[in-house]
Amino acid sequence: MDAAGLRARAGALLAIDVRSLAAFRIGIAAMLLADLAKRALTLELHYTDGGVLPRAVARELLAEPAWFARLHFAVGSVAGEALLFALAAAVAVALLVGYRSRLACALSWVLLLSVQMRNPLVNHTGDAYLLVLVFWGMFVPLGACASLDARRARADAPPPSEVRSVGAAALLLQIAVLYRAAGALKHDEAIWREGRALWLFLHEDAYARPVASALLPFEGLLRLGTWAALFLEGVAPLLFFSPWQTARVRVVLIALFTGFHLSIQLLVYIGIFELVSIAALAVFVPGCAWERLGWKLAPGARVLRPRGAFERAWQGVAAACGVYVLLSNAASLGAPVPELPRLVREAGRQLRLDQRWAIFTQLDGLDAGWFAVVAVGGDGARYDRVGGRSIASDADLLVRPAGFAESYANHNERRWWRHMRQPRFAAFRPAFAEAVCRRRVPGWDAASGPVRGRGG
Repeated sequence: MDAAGLRARAGALLAIDVRSLAAFRIGIAAMLLADLAKRALTLELHYTDGGVLPRAVARELLAEPAWFARLHFAVGSVAGEALLFALAAAVAVALLVGYRSRLACALSWVLLLSVQMRNPLVNHTGDAYLLVLVFWGMFVPLGACASLDARRARADAPPPSEVRSVGAAALLLQIAVLYRAAGALKHDEAIWREGRALWLFLHEDAYARPVASALLPFEGLLRLGTWAALFLEGVAPLLFFSPWQTARVRVVLIALFTGFHLSIQLLVYIGIFELVSIAALAVFVPGCAWERLGWKLAPGARVLRPRGAFERAWQGVAAACGVYVLLSNAASLGAPVPELPRLVREAGRQLRLDQRWAIFTQLDGLDAGWFAVVAVGGDGARYDRVGGRSIASDADLLVRPAGFAESYANHNERRWWRHMRQPRFAAFRPAFAEAVCRRRVPGWDAASGPVRGRGG
């Protein structure tokens, strides 16, 4: 095969069918709406001045966000936050239906980054992954198919069939890099290589769903599941770019990864990560699969490539960001990478392009159990935050609360509690304790006396 043939083949491997982009757009918009819905459950607690992290405390203890990510620092009331949440939902709906898709995607990214920066201690890997995917969505024509934008397109131009651009390649590579990096970081740990990781994690009270307990006696099955996860994340992502039987290989991989993510979602409370991961896989669906499903393109469809000075410059930005992301992931795996200029590093930090996908790692440091926060009210009575139960003696704290894993309003609250038990976050505890007591302890006020934290 000559050089032209190799370039054409590489271009085909890094292209995205417009129907796959449409499915990706709809899936990511749905995840944005789901993310807003789950965050709304703790809107006052996590994002207002009356919650666990007032703005004054956040400004004192957290790194200052970029200017474009300070929207949620402009308000401190429930009404103000609710307005920003409603705005984000409206923009996500616009993205869902494909109305001015690039603008809707850009606004969604800014609003998502802003709410994540308002209280980064409640964020988890699913939040980081969603933010990354929305970021790369700005560099591809999400509204090229099955959208209001497509309906408004020029009638005399043939419809597009697939997208070939730097942005499309970066989006595909980002997904593969996440899996590959996550698999490599897991492989570095003996607990994963020995096959004990899944069995251990299912013992974690704060995460395990009820169905997980039924699998605990089957250690051999869980060992095989652990090794299967290592293979899927560490090896299988490379096969997405197989030049041999590309379409068939991708369909098989999508089925395997979807089953993998649904299995994890069934076993543990993990927020939106697994569902976001499934939505991301849509970009790998080959055009022939859509044809088999009955979604056909109009005759004469063309390959969509960047046109115009602005679009070429925008793809140049995508190329620069892509190189930064690759270097960041390489550094996270211990590979030697050149030190970038300080200004470039700062830009990458503000755009949240620094990546380390340490998912389900350091499991040997987990301790099965539950949290308890004991508050002493003005009447001398003691109360535990979990379920609002009264505490007659310390022995009551050793009784496992009923439905502990389900007691969290959302996975973001679960993350907050895990951070609060770590000594390096001790400075956040006073405001946290006041917010908890205001909501959980009958008759409590700030003058009631000291609040003592206790771990169970």
